[in-house]
Amino acid sequence: DGPIWGSSGVAEASYKHHIGLMFGTPLTLTAGQATITLTAENSNTIEVTATDNAGNTTTIQQSYKLDGMGALLMTYATPAAPDGLNGWYKTSPIEVHLIVDDHEGVGFKSMFYRLNGGAWIEENTPIKVLTLSSGIHVVEFYGVDLLGNTSITNQHTYKVDGQFPLISTV
Repeated sequence: DGPIWGSSGVAEASYKHHIGLMFGTPLTLTAGQATITLTAENSNTIEVTATDNAGNTTTIQQSYKLDGMGALLMTYATPAAPDGLNGWYKTSPIEVHLIVDDHEGVGFKSMFYRLNGGAWIEENTPIKVLTLSSGIHVVEFYGVDLLGNTSITNQHTYKVDGQFPLISTV
């Protein structure tokens, strides 16, 4: 239901975005209606004020959430950096933390991850901890929010060798 316009007609209308800055003043009215296009991500509130030709003023507020972006991806390993030479971890196993955060979007739905090009595995939690033992491991993951926005796929390679070299005598 839209506003009911009085017989004197609307003289002007304006709106404010959630931070109080005036944009598009005055609004162009067509048959007593105006279209406002906003592109600010996250939670927003707009306030619309209309004044009729008799000087009566009405103000309404509407909150909305706009989320057209995929989730933010974060990953870290424990230990935080390779503790061996040439990018290798000597500590074995290591833990790799995969984190999906929809920040101020509509909310997290799913995380998908895979190891070494295998099948994608769906998780319904925004945090997954993988334990990686000796070997070279390629970890890929991405997130999906409640609107179906998909993040980019994040890929990391972890080289783990916790075994001492063998020495034999003849």
